[in-house]
Amino acid sequence: MDILKILNITPINGRGQAEIIIKKKFLGRRIISSMCLKIPVRITHANGANETEIMLDGIALNTADVRTIRGRGFDFPVIPYPGYIDGSVYFANVHNPVDCDRITFLSEIGDHLSLKLHCVIDFTHEGAIELGKRDETFLVELAVVKSERMS
Repeated sequence: MDILKILNITPINGRGQAEIIIKKKFLGRRIISSMCLKIPVRITHANGANETEIMLDGIALNTADVRTIRGRGFDFPVIPYPGYIDGSVYFANVHNPVDCDRITFLSEIGDHLSLKLHCVIDFTHEGAIELGKRDETFLVELAVVKSERMS
């Protein structure tokens, strides 16, 4: 794919998924040990557009109820520091790293979450120097899927 310039990256709302993994702890206490986000995006470039997904894994929140963090923002370190969010987006035939350093929980309505995310997408990691690094802020609405696991 010969892509000289990325024009924009936009989320495709309503088609993504937020998986909340709840671990059961001793004495019946439950906490969210991690959250995974799958965010469908459309990347528009000089030769057209491609649809793909930004994957963000290992988001630690330490709460059992997402409603308790509505309106709050959380800062995260980036690779290689402990607590980073493992992120990537498949584009131009490679997995490109995504550093997500801030997530704000805007609202939770039924089985949907509205989030604001700040990310830096590194298209240079696998050699696409001309695509550079993109500093992006996304507003997304994602369906919530909860799963419980024993710790």
